[in-house]
Amino acid sequence: MAESIINRKELQQIYKRGLSFDTSAEDLLVKLGEDFFIRVLELACKSANAREGSALEIEDIKLVLEKYWDIKVPEFEKEETSKLTRRSQAKTKREAAVRKTYNAKAK
Repeated sequence: MAESIINRKELQQIYKRGLSFDTSAEDLLVKLGEDFFIRVLELACKSANAREGSALEIEDIKLVLEKYWDIKVPEFEKEETSKLTRRSQAKTKREAAVRKTYNAKAK
């Protein structure tokens, strides 16, 4: 078997708390982990190419994890929250004016 991202020994160390896996279960978990990693990497690289980036960035991986698997990594959420708190009052006023205009037209 070729070099894997995670191997049987590493898998056993993670779950050595009284659990044991049969060989086919270990093989399946290793294969699933590797397939998942490769798929995330492929899609993140496509995302980087789509934005015409020269390097794979955290945002590319974040986008893929959230869009395809609804996975939100806590470290990413902290960055996003800090960006939202920097919202200017002017932007908030503009958005309120747009909503007011839209609601007036809808009536």
